[in-house]
Amino acid sequence: MLQYYRIENGRLVDAGDESGTIWLCFSPTLEEREHLLGRFELDRYTLQSALDPDELARIDYGMENTGIICKWPRCASQSEQDVFEVTSCGFFLSSDHLVLVADEPIPLPDLMMPSRQTRDFRDVILSLIHHSTLHFHHHFSLIKGVADRIENRLMSSMNSKLLTDLFHLQKNLTYYENAIGYNMVLIERMHRDRERLGFSAAQLELLDDLTVDNTQCYKQASIVATILKNMTDTMGSLINNKLSAIMKRLTLISLIFLPINVIAGIGGMSEYTTFTEPYIEWYYAYGILLAVLVLIGYLTYVIISRFEND
Repeated sequence: MLQYYRIENGRLVDAGDESGTIWLCFSPTLEEREHLLGRFELDRYTLQSALDPDELARIDYGMENTGIICKWPRCASQSEQDVFEVTSCGFFLSSDHLVLVADEPIPLPDLMMPSRQTRDFRDVILSLIHHSTLHFHHHFSLIKGVADRIENRLMSSMNSKLLTDLFHLQKNLTYYENAIGYNMVLIERMHRDRERLGFSAAQLELLDDLTVDNTQCYKQASIVATILKNMTDTMGSLINNKLSAIMKRLTLISLIFLPINVIAGIGGMSEYTTFTEPYIEWYYAYGILLAVLVLIGYLTYVIISRFEND
């Protein structure tokens, strides 16, 4: 789908048609891709890279356009079933047009920094990169909330599926950490090529702020990843300890009943009845046998418990 905007009085406004100088194309069809390639002479490989979630953040300089690939977190809610994934977003900058390509809708006017005026295309690019960093920060809060809920449920149920969810969450956070690192490299490259990209003094100040924000975001991702790794290791150890305790109890029960089964087997033979019948009634005989079995089981439990404490 194509949307058209233009810069007017320091703000983005809807242009309504192809006369707009800023084109936003999300989830483009094959026809829309061919239209962009023919209209703006875009590089086909860079255009495809903008829609590849595994593509690295980078800058490609062409004859007519400068292509910038930025990493972007997909939208996610607070549900535990949601997947935190990373996608790519492409900016194609020329002297008279800016083309934005993404695989999901972007509310472009709402993402502009309210404290700064949008004077040219570079302000739009820097605002979107800034929003990407804030978006990652927001997702860290969601990830920590999901991890806390999994932790609370694990402490009560010790369900192995919850541990699997925690592993999955840790894997997604690793992708986030890599994406933020790619954006850090992109920002450094933009700062190094500031003259070639035509940044003004105010835009360079914003680029410096983006460097600081993205560095802090990367450190936060590392901290959250470390916490999740330690939490996963701890929960795995707790589940293993609980399983060991269960197996220990089952072993104790089997050891208690082992001598009882032997004597019960002997007592259940006809020879026992024949041996006791001349001297005592059968119900007394089997009552005594039952008491002996209980006593032996108790003594076995006491002996095993002492060995366990030692």
